[in-house]
Amino acid sequence: MDTKRRTLMTIIREYINIEATIFTDECRPYNGLASEGYNNQQVNHGAKQYVSGRASTNQAENFWSHLQRGIDDIYLHVSPKHLQLYCNEYMYRYNTRELDDGERFSMWLRFIVGKRLSYRELVNKH
Repeated sequence: MDTKRRTLMTIIREYINIEATIFTDECRPYNGLASEGYNNQQVNHGAKQYVSGRASTNQAENFWSHLQRGIDDIYLHVSPKHLQLYCNEYMYRYNTRELDDGERFSMWLRFIVGKRLSYRELVNKH
C-alpha cells in the first residue's frame, strides 16, 4: 500500500474538509497537514503517548481492528470490487456498537423499508 505523503495528501484533500481537525500519530507523511491548512493534532506512539488533549488514534485503530478481524475470520477474503461495501457494513456495526442486536436490526430495517436492491444493481455500482 502506498502511504507516501503525496498519495495521502491527494486523498485527504479530496475527502476531508479543510476545517476538520485530523488526529494522527507521528507518521511522517502526516507532518505536512498543518502546512496544507489542516488542524492536525498528533500523538507520539514512539514515545508511548496515546492521548494528548483531544488527540487520540484509539478509535480509528479499534475500528480497523474490528474490520480486519471480520475480513480475516468471517469472510476470509473480499474482492477489491466489494471492499467498500464491507467497510460500510463494519462502519455501521461500529457506529451502532452500543445498541443491542434488536435495536440495531430495527434501525437497519428503517433504512430499507420500501427499497429493493437487486444483485445486478449492486455489482454494477461498484
